[in-house]
Amino acid sequence: MQRKEQITNHPKRQRRRPSLMRTVLRMTGMLVALQAMIVIVLQVVSAQRKRQRPEGSFPHPHLDEVPVGANCLQIYDYGRDLSAAKLIVVRQRYDRDSCFIHIPSYQ
Repeated sequence: MQRKEQITNHPKRQRRRPSLMRTVLRMTGMLVALQAMIVIVLQVVSAQRKRQRPEGSFPHPHLDEVPVGANCLQIYDYGRDLSAAKLIVVRQRYDRDSCFIHIPSYQ
């Protein structure tokens, strides 16, 4: 009998439902933690790639002149090289004689 009284005297443990706000806060915290882990992993991978691969610029191959009939054809794939070549041609022509110089450019 005494045992029954002890059992009945103890309040029953009621399972509390988690509140909506607490659930939202937990989910937000988990998402922030997941994003932080992803950022850290991406930074580590990026640092390893930089160590393995030397830093370099975009490759710009130099293409040789190709004879086309009585003329020569030079193809430029980089604007700086094209501008430098134009200036050289203009200076050479200007030094020889003052005449009209036509340098077509299709950019």
